[in-house]
Amino acid sequence: MISLEEERATTENARPISSLPWRRRFYNFLFSKKPMNPKDRFFLSPWQKWRRYGRFPWKIILHLLLVIFCSVQTGFLQSEFTSYSYDSVATFRHHFTPSLITAGSGVYTIPDTVDSVNETINEYYNVFPVESVDRYVFPVDADGIPMPLQLTVRSFEKDFYDPEEEDWNFAEFDGKQITQYWSLREGEMGPFQGSDEELRNFFYRLISFDVSFEYRNIDYGFLGPVLFSWNITQRYDFIAGGGRMEFKVLAEKTIIEYRFNTIVAFVIMNVLIGALAFVSLALSIIAIVKSYRLFRTTRNRYGTRGGGDDYDSDSVAGSQSGNAMATFFPKWSDVPLNVKLQFFDFWHVTIAIGNLCLFVSAGLGISEQCGYATESYYSILFGLGTLFAWISIIRYLEFVRKFYMLIYTLRYSFLNLARLIICMAPIFVGYSTFGMIVFSEYCDEFKDAATAAMTLFALLNGDNIMATFDNMTGSYPESI
Repeated sequence: MISLEEERATTENARPISSLPWRRRFYNFLFSKKPMNPKDRFFLSPWQKWRRYGRFPWKIILHLLLVIFCSVQTGFLQSEFTSYSYDSVATFRHHFTPSLITAGSGVYTIPDTVDSVNETINEYYNVFPVESVDRYVFPVDADGIPMPLQLTVRSFEKDFYDPEEEDWNFAEFDGKQITQYWSLREGEMGPFQGSDEELRNFFYRLISFDVSFEYRNIDYGFLGPVLFSWNITQRYDFIAGGGRMEFKVLAEKTIIEYRFNTIVAFVIMNVLIGALAFVSLALSIIAIVKSYRLFRTTRNRYGTRGGGDDYDSDSVAGSQSGNAMATFFPKWSDVPLNVKLQFFDFWHVTIAIGNLCLFVSAGLGISEQCGYATESYYSILFGLGTLFAWISIIRYLEFVRKFYMLIYTLRYSFLNLARLIICMAPIFVGYSTFGMIVFSEYCDEFKDAATAAMTLFALLNGDNIMATFDNMTGSYPESI
C-alpha cells in the first residue's frame, strides 16, 4: 500500500515543474532537500550542495546579513555617539583638570592638593555651567538644590609612624584599609580642612581619593535629541607612593531620556543583530555536532571493508579514501591527531564565538538604551563579534580556486609562525625585562613591563629613538 504522502510526492514529481504553482516552485527552490551522504556533506562547498541537493546556503546569507547590519550599526554609533563622547570627555578634562596640574603630571604637595579640590568645587558650582559653550545642567534633589560632589577616600586605618622615636614601628602595621565618604557642597572641604597637623596625618595614611559629580547634557544627533547623564570622576592616586599623586579625569555616560525616533533605530538594529546571531550560532553548533557524529562514525567503522552490517560506501570510513588511509594506519589510534582534526571545521568554532559575542552585545546594547551603564562591555563584545564576522568571510573564499592557494598557505603556515613566536618570546621578554630593571627608575618609557615592551619594540623598528635617548640622557647616572 502506498501512503497518502508518498502518492502526493509521486504525483508532484511526475508533474512538470512549470505546471506547479509559483509558491510551490519558490518553496522547492529554497527549502527542498535531497538526501546527502556524509562524504558530500564534508567535502562539497555550499554552492555545490545547493546545486546538487537543493540545500539553500542559508549560512552564507545569514553571515552576509550580519556583516551588513554590524557595519550599519557601527556607522550609526560613530555618527551619533562617538564624536559627541570624544568631545565631551575632552571638555571635562579641560575644565576639571586643576590649573596646578599640567598634562601628564601629578600633585606633589598638600597645599596644592587642597587647592585643587577647592578649585574643583568652585568649577562645579560657579564656573563650568556658566562659561561652557554648551548647556550642562545639575541634577537636583527634591528641593531643587544641586546635588553635592561626592568624595570617596581610601586610606590605611592608622599610621604606624612613632613621632617620639622618630621612626616607623612596623610591629603595629596591620595593613587594614578603610573607605570613607563625604558630600562636598559649596564652601565645604570635608577632610581637607583643619590644622596643618591634622592634614599631614590625613595625607600620610592616604591611598587614593575620588571626587565625583554629575551633569546632564543633550546630544543633538541626526535622529533626534538624546539626554545623557555624565558621571565625572577626578581620581587622585597615591598607591605608588614616592611623594607624587597621579591625577586623571574619568567620564562615563548613561542615557536618561530620548525621543522615540532617536534610539529606536539602535534598538531595532540590536534586535536584528541578536536574532541573526542567535540563528547563526544555532546553525554553527548543529554543524559542530554533525562533524562530531561523522568523526565518531568514522572511528567506529574505521578499517571496515566490504560486506558486513557496518559497511557504508557513502561514509568516510567506508569510502575508497578511508580504506586507503587504513592501509597506512591500520588502527584508529595510529591516525595522527592533525588528520583527526580535519573532521572538524574550525571555522564553525570561530563563527560560533563571534555570534555569541554579537548575541550578548545585542542584549547589552538594548539595556544601554534603557539607561543601564553597559557601554564599555557592549563596545568590547560588539567589536569582537564584528571582527570575527569579517574574518569568517575568508571561509567562503576557500571554495574559490583562485583564492584557495593563498588561504591554504596562511592556514598551514600558522603553526610554523606560532612556533617562531614561541621561540622568540623568551628572548623578547628577557630583553624587555632587562630594559625595565635597568631604566625604570630613570625614565617613564620603562616604568613597567608593558611600557618597557612597547618602548623597546618601537626602538627595534626604528621609531622614537631620539626622544627616548633624550629622556634618558638627563636622568640616567651613566653616560648613554
